[in-house]
Amino acid sequence: MPKGTIAIIGSETLVGREIRELLSERGLDSDVELLSEGDQILSAEEDEPAVLIELSADALEDAGTVVLAGSAESSRKALQLAPAAATIIDVSGALEDEPEARITGEPSGKRIFRVVPHPAAVVLARILRPVHAFQPIEHSVV
Repeated sequence: MPKGTIAIIGSETLVGREIRELLSERGLDSDVELLSEGDQILSAEEDEPAVLIELSADALEDAGTVVLAGSAESSRKALQLAPAAATIIDVSGALEDEPEARITGEPSGKRIFRVVPHPAAVVLARILRPVHAFQPIEHSVV
């Protein structure tokens, strides 16, 4: 995995697919590594075959960002395996009770750990972005 790639854990889930689509829309799909919660599997990505790599320390070795979109179990495993310098983004909500998790996204020690407590936050972000382009938004509380 090249440096600075985005690893999506649970990329076969509905939330994982939504994250993949968002990254693709922004032209970042070539920087994405798809990881499965279990064994390596073959999937379809826009009618093309896609290999989802099994979650392991080797698969995450050079990840700059790790997106947790799978089960609570795979999220905890990925948190243990992810490089210390990686930014962790939890869209599963499974790790919101972790001591180093900050819903605000503030840095916690050396690791940046962001928790999105509910998948609906992704939809809200998609709505607020064009609104912000038209009329700048300073704060948003949900």
